[in-house]
Amino acid sequence: INWSQQPEAFGKTVELKENTLKVIALEASKRAHNNWVNTMVNEGWRYGQRVNKIDRTSPLCVSWENLAETYRKNEYRRMLGLITVLNEMGMSIVKKD
Repeated sequence: INWSQQPEAFGKTVELKENTLKVIALEASKRAHNNWVNTMVNEGWRYGQRVNKIDRTSPLCVSWENLAETYRKNEYRRMLGLITVLNEMGMSIVKKD
């Protein structure tokens, strides 16, 4: 996803339907979480039933598919909220060619 404030002359503006925004929010949530996990693992973190900063364990250090539904819903709502706020600010989502 490429966020843009470019004038309309630079690209075709398409009004996204609510369902399309939900699909984008879900995909962005998945990617953001998996990127976060990769960063954490590279810093020495791993899966654990509890967050432990000394042992570097977290129950969130799993792929999106293995993430508890509660966390997935929270991430999705957060991303959908971000997209909504950006839209209200006049920003748009531009797909890279």
